[in-house]
Amino acid sequence: MSRAAANEMVAAPDVLTPEAAAFLDRLAPHLGAVDLARVRAAWVFAEAAHRGQFRASGEAYISHPLAVAEILFETVPDTDAVCAALLHDTVEDCGVSLATLAERFGSTVAAIVDAVSKFDAAALAGTSLSAADETLRKLLAAGGRDRRVFALKLADRLHNVRTLDAVGPAKRERVARETLTIYCPLAAHVGLNGLGDELYVRSRRIVHPWRQPTLERRAWVRAGVDARRIRRVSAVARMSAEPAPGADPGRDFRLLAASLREHARERSLFGVPTLRLTFGSVQAAYATLAQLHMEATLLPGSFRAEPRDGWIGCRMHYAEQGLTADFVLSFPIPMAIGASPVGWDGGWTDEVAAAASATSEPGAITRSLRDIVDLRSIWTFSPAGQGFKLPVGARALDFAFAVHTDVGLRATSAVVNGESRDLSVVLRTGDVVEIRTASEIVAQAEWLPLLASPRARAKLRHWLRERAQAQTAARGRTLLADRVRAMVPGRELTPADLDRIAQWLRAGSPDEALFSIGSGSASATLAAAHLTGRVPRAADLEQLKADEALVADGRTDSGLVYCSVCTPIPPDDIMAVPDEAGLMVHRSHCPQGLRTAARLRMLPIAWAASLTQTLPVRIRIRADDRVGLLADCAGTIARERVSIDAVESRTNYLQARGLAELDFVVRVRSQKTVDRCALALAKVDGVREVFRLDEAGEERAKRRP
Repeated sequence: MSRAAANEMVAAPDVLTPEAAAFLDRLAPHLGAVDLARVRAAWVFAEAAHRGQFRASGEAYISHPLAVAEILFETVPDTDAVCAALLHDTVEDCGVSLATLAERFGSTVAAIVDAVSKFDAAALAGTSLSAADETLRKLLAAGGRDRRVFALKLADRLHNVRTLDAVGPAKRERVARETLTIYCPLAAHVGLNGLGDELYVRSRRIVHPWRQPTLERRAWVRAGVDARRIRRVSAVARMSAEPAPGADPGRDFRLLAASLREHARERSLFGVPTLRLTFGSVQAAYATLAQLHMEATLLPGSFRAEPRDGWIGCRMHYAEQGLTADFVLSFPIPMAIGASPVGWDGGWTDEVAAAASATSEPGAITRSLRDIVDLRSIWTFSPAGQGFKLPVGARALDFAFAVHTDVGLRATSAVVNGESRDLSVVLRTGDVVEIRTASEIVAQAEWLPLLASPRARAKLRHWLRERAQAQTAARGRTLLADRVRAMVPGRELTPADLDRIAQWLRAGSPDEALFSIGSGSASATLAAAHLTGRVPRAADLEQLKADEALVADGRTDSGLVYCSVCTPIPPDDIMAVPDEAGLMVHRSHCPQGLRTAARLRMLPIAWAASLTQTLPVRIRIRADDRVGLLADCAGTIARERVSIDAVESRTNYLQARGLAELDFVVRVRSQKTVDRCALALAKVDGVREVFRLDEAGEERAKRRP
C-alpha cells in the first residue's frame, strides 16, 4: 500500500463504533492520554484498512482485531501490544507495508505485527521449505525475543477458536487439531496459561464433540466431591470461598483443563482429592501453604513450584482422618510489560530459540517444538546459585550446554553436590552442578543420544554440522590440489584459483565450492581441468570415476563419520547419508541409515583398498560363568593385537548355572580380524559361542568351539 493511501486511511472520519468506544473506556483508567490516543489511532487505521471486509460469520472484519485486542489486554496490559493486536491483519490481508506501520506506530508495533503474519508462500516457490513451518519458525524466533508476540498470536488464535462455528466442519476440526498440537503446548510452555487453558478446552470440544461433554461433567462433579472431602478435615480449606451459586462450570477453563490433562487412572471419583485455591498474590499463596504445613504432614518430595505458571502445590496427609489430599495454590504472575515474569530468568527463550533454529527438513520445527513443550522439568543450580530449568531425565551434559555452548563443547566431567561424577549422570531437582572443562573442544557425535534438552541437542548438532562442513571442505581442497598437481606437476592452488572454481561452480564462496567437491557433488578432475586449461586424458577420466564415489578409509577427519550403531567395517556393503554429524557411513541394511536416506539423498561410497585407521565393532561372547573368564577373554583379544575400547559383562542364571555374556568393543580394519578373534576366543575354556553384533543386536559370524 502506498503512503498516500495510508494517509487517506488515517484521514477517514474518526467515528468510533459502540464496541470500540466501550473498549477505549475500559483502557482509560489504565493508560495515559498519549497511550490512549495511540490505541485510538490504531483502531481508526485498522477500521479503514479492513473496511468492506467481512468474516465468515457475516460480521465486519474489524470486530476480530478489536476482540483480539480485548483478550490481549487482559493478559499483557501494554500499549504497543494492544496497537499491534488492532493492526495484526493489516499487512497480511490489506496490503499495508511494515514500513508504514513503523512510521505511524513505531518499530516495536511493526515488529510484533510482522512476527504474527503468515510467511509469503510465493517467496518459497522452488524450495523445499514449507510456508507453515517457516511461519512457525518466524513466530518462535520473534517470541523468544519479545513475549508479547506469543501473547498476541495466542489471543488471535483464541478468538478464531471461539468463532469456529461460522466455518465448515473440516476447517473447524483442522484448526482445532492444530491448536491442540502446537498452540496449547506453546501457551503452557511460555506461561500464558489463561489463554492456553481456554484454547485446550474449546479445541477438545470440537475434536471430541461426543466425549468432551461427559468428561467435563465428570471433572466438575469430581471437583465438588474433592472440595467437600477436603473441607471436612482441613480448616484452611473450610476458609476458602465456595463456588458461586449458578456458576457456569463450562467457563472454568483452568479447572477443566487441569482435570482433562490428568492421566485416566487419576480421574477416579474417589482417588486422591485435589483442591485448587486462587489468591491475589504470591505472598498470600505461600502464607496459606504455611498454614497447611501446620495442620497436617507434608509428604516428602511432593512440593511443586512453577512460578512462571503462577502456582505452587503440595500433598498433605491428615493422619487422624486417614486422608491424603493435593493442594494447588494459584496466584497472578507479576509481569514486567513486554518481558518474562518477574523473578524468572526466562530460560525458556533459549529453548524456543532452539526450535526456531531447527533444520529446514519438512516438519522438523514442529517436532522440535513438541520436544520443547514437555512440561515435566527439574530445576538445577550452579555453585553461584543461578537456576537452570532442564527436562526430566537431563544429565550433567545438558547442564553444561545450559550454562554456555562453549562449556558444553569442552565439558569433561561434573561435580554434583560436591561429588565428582561422569557427564552422563542423571540430575534431580535441587542438584548443585559444577562443570569441569578441557582447554579445547572435546564434543563428539556420540553425545547426541545422551542429551535430553532440545536446546543442547540443537547446539551440538549445529557445531557438528559446522565441523563436518569444514572437514568436507578440507577434503575437497586436498582432492582438487592432488588433481591439479597430477595435471601440471608443481602447480599449487592459489586464492585466485579458489575464486575461479567458486564462480565456475556458481557457489556462494570458495568454501562452498570445496564442500561440493569434498562431498562428491562436484568433480575434482573437471575442476582441475578448468583451472589448468587441460582436456582430461583417459587416465584423468578414470580418476573422474573415482571422484564420483566417496572412499571410506577409516579416517574421521575427512568429513566421513561411521555409525556407532551398525559399526560398518570392510567388506560390509555400505552407504553414505548426510547427517547432523556429517556424511554418516552406514551398513546397507542399517534401519537408522535407511530411515535417514528415505528423507535425504544417499551417496555412493566404497571401501578403500586398506584402512588408514581402525574402526570399532562389537563382539559378544557367551560362556559358562567362572572366575577369571573376563580376564582370559580380554587377554586372548590382546594376544591377537586387537585393541579394546570398552567391555560390558552380565550373568544370567538358568537352573542354578550361570551363563555369562561379555560384550567387547574392539577396533579392527576388516572382518578378517573379527573372524581371527572369534576363532581364538572359541578356544577359551567355557566359551560356547562368539559372534559379531549388528545394528539390531542380531548375531553375525557366529563361532562355536
